[in-house]
Amino acid sequence: MNLSINVDGLALPVSGDLVALLSRIVSEQGLPSSNLEAATAVTFNFRDPTYSAETGGYHPVEIRLGRVNQHFRFEYLTDFSYVGAGPCCEISKEIDFDITWGKCEVRYCPPVDLADAASLYQTFESNFLSYYQMGVFGVSVAIEE
Repeated sequence: MNLSINVDGLALPVSGDLVALLSRIVSEQGLPSSNLEAATAVTFNFRDPTYSAETGGYHPVEIRLGRVNQHFRFEYLTDFSYVGAGPCCEISKEIDFDITWGKCEVRYCPPVDLADAASLYQTFESNFLSYYQMGVFGVSVAIEE
């Protein structure tokens, strides 16, 4: 089933390549069309299985789409990384493009409007798509009804 994603009016320059990737992932996952038709949200989790606090790797990324009428819209795109050292280390948001609230947050920096983060977003998306094409991520999709 094709995932209809509406990017009209977004404050971020989300590319057609990212939209096509998410739609293709849903098709490849073989999710029943009835599940997608009843979905209120779809969350994609991209994980490098070798990523750890000790050795590093590619940061996990989560992308959430929420239903608005017959289409889905981006709600957020979040990059996570480890914070701390040793047994006190935990995974936390590194960069969060929160489309619902219209803000971008980068760890240790004050939030900025999404329009002011467009250049950062383009770099983030370009890198993310490159890493995906390199095959570093395992992908899971969760559907909320």
